[in-house]
Amino acid sequence: MNDRLGKADMTGTAANSIGPDFRQRSPMQRVGMWFALLAAAASASFAHAENVLQDISYAPLPGGKVQVTLKLAAPVGEPRVFTTENPPRIAVDLPDTRNGSSQHHLDVNNGATSGINTAEAAGRTRVVIDLFRPSTYETRNEGNNL
Repeated sequence: MNDRLGKADMTGTAANSIGPDFRQRSPMQRVGMWFALLAAAASASFAHAENVLQDISYAPLPGGKVQVTLKLAAPVGEPRVFTTENPPRIAVDLPDTRNGSSQHHLDVNNGATSGINTAEAAGRTRVVIDLFRPSTYETRNEGNNL
């Protein structure tokens, strides 16, 4: 950037990086510009809205199987799913998801499924399906349901 005499201005201040006429604005105009920049940055961070786990339900299926349905406010991407062997569990991590369900524990006692627990921490909701014994599972996204 050149000053009025054509010499390069190398002061490296934030005012120079914003624009050549920033230093010529009144203090109130400068405050207004900074406020507008901060508001734009804040609104950009809210643009990434979190999802909400709204409800958990289950239905017994033939062959001692159980279908667990997680209802969310918006479609969910692929969740992180993992199992543990001792005790036998299936855990489902829902990133950027708040637990809005009124049920934090649900007794199932059907097939291999003992119960379902939910917890929210560090910007995610974890759903843990407690099992009587290790079992196979499959996940499927259907709109807002998992």
